[in-house]
Amino acid sequence: MLSISLQGIKDVSRVRSNMIKLKRELPTTVLKIMNDFGNKTIRTSKEKYLSGRPGLNVLTGDLRASIRFRTEQSGSDTSLFVGSNVKYAKIHEQGGVSDIGRRGKHGRGQFWKWFYRGAGEQYKWLAITNKTSINIRPRPFLKTAVYDNIDDLKKRLSKMFSQLYGK
Repeated sequence: MLSISLQGIKDVSRVRSNMIKLKRELPTTVLKIMNDFGNKTIRTSKEKYLSGRPGLNVLTGDLRASIRFRTEQSGSDTSLFVGSNVKYAKIHEQGGVSDIGRRGKHGRGQFWKWFYRGAGEQYKWLAITNKTSINIRPRPFLKTAVYDNIDDLKKRLSKMFSQLYGK
């Protein structure tokens, strides 16, 4: 009598059932992980990079309060967007040239106000200078917070795939 034995048939069946489970659970699991990552990134940005030295000094708290994230799913893709709608967020994150006006809300009087509130000597210099623009060095508070948390995201995604594949 002839007998045939196929090794690994249980593994094929397990992989198939895990693939079905993966298709069903992956979008919600990835969305949860990305939402957790977004919350952690914002918390890191506020606590580490927008809390005064060594990060940006906080004068009004508007920038810190404006940081938001959103996740989007389109088919099998999940995207995370982190940002701020405050108009000066971009120049703090990326650096650039800023005009310093003579009058108005953001004129030299504002620099004196900040100086007298104890924000620093640099505001006295801005109030008395004859320059019309200044170079602002980049002081990233979003990108660095993402980098601080990216390894945790990779670990969580790797763990998720390991669990779904049953390894």
